[in-house]
Amino acid sequence: MKAIISCREPVTAPNFDLAAMYWRGACLDVFSKAEKTVSDCIEDLRAKSYKLGEESVHPGAAARLRSLLAVLHNHSFAGHQRVAQKILHEWQELSLHRPYLAHGIFEIGEDEVVILLSEYVKGGRSDHPPRRYSRGDMRDLLSDLEMGANRISSQLAQIRAFGRAEAA
Repeated sequence: MKAIISCREPVTAPNFDLAAMYWRGACLDVFSKAEKTVSDCIEDLRAKSYKLGEESVHPGAAARLRSLLAVLHNHSFAGHQRVAQKILHEWQELSLHRPYLAHGIFEIGEDEVVILLSEYVKGGRSDHPPRRYSRGDMRDLLSDLEMGANRISSQLAQIRAFGRAEAA
């Protein structure tokens, strides 16, 4: 995919259309993997009798992430919580792209993708500013997501291991 979304090489429109759709799906897949990692950590902590708020069982990934951050705020996990909190706060920033990718209307241009997003808030429709992603932006976002998801997986593995060891 990196070759198809290259800034250096011209790509025919049909190839870029496919690459843009693939990029969208790849980004959403990375979000899903990170969300599962957070959920797995929450379930491990629940099994070890850590107190989790109501948001820990919320269907929304952002709510579950807030719940995990609250647990990390209240427990040290041998110091691992600080790094985990930093990584999860960085992930929250990356997650601002998720609604656009999951629910936005995709407009594929010659060298960029524009995503339009509307949602209903307080009984009325709210149109968000469009997000533009150049080929380089697309490559960078996917790379940032992959790196962030890997960091989440690694750090939450430390939290889960500490929780298991503490319970033993």
